[in-house]
Amino acid sequence: MKTMMKRIQLPVMLIMLIFSGYTVMAQAGKGHLKGIPDLTEEQQTKIEKIHLDHMKEVLPLKNEMKEKNAKLNTLTTVEKVDMNSVNAIIDEIGAIKTQLMKKRVAMEQEVRSLLTEEQRIHFDMKHSHNGMGKHHKGMGQHNGCCGQGGEGHGNGHGYGHGNGNCKTNK
Repeated sequence: MKTMMKRIQLPVMLIMLIFSGYTVMAQAGKGHLKGIPDLTEEQQTKIEKIHLDHMKEVLPLKNEMKEKNAKLNTLTTVEKVDMNSVNAIIDEIGAIKTQLMKKRVAMEQEVRSLLTEEQRIHFDMKHSHNGMGKHHKGMGQHNGCCGQGGEGHGNGHGYGHGNGNCKTNK
């Protein structure tokens, strides 16, 4: 009897594990909707469209920023660094980050306009722009050293993670 129960328990547990994984993956695909209570189907559909349009609009800018970061890495790792070229690329990266931030805030305001007061509170808590919120984490290309930040990628606009080549004389 115990052997039979063990034989049944294992497949049941595996099935539960598999289905829980599908649920997590489905929720991860709509992470920008997570935490907003009582969204109607109409709200979800409109928000999905706004988000998709936003992603299409910012993809070229994100690609351009990756190219600029690669160029910055190249310029800063040569024998004789041309600081004028480095500073020009840094300015270009800053301009792209400004465009991305403006587009993101505009998209968020468009989403907010579709929400009820209660939903806006939850949305605002998730999307606060305090400098270190969810939209501000990035994986830096720059060789971050001793707590210095790198250039953010993806949704990131804040401190990134360097490559760990920090050499100090302590």
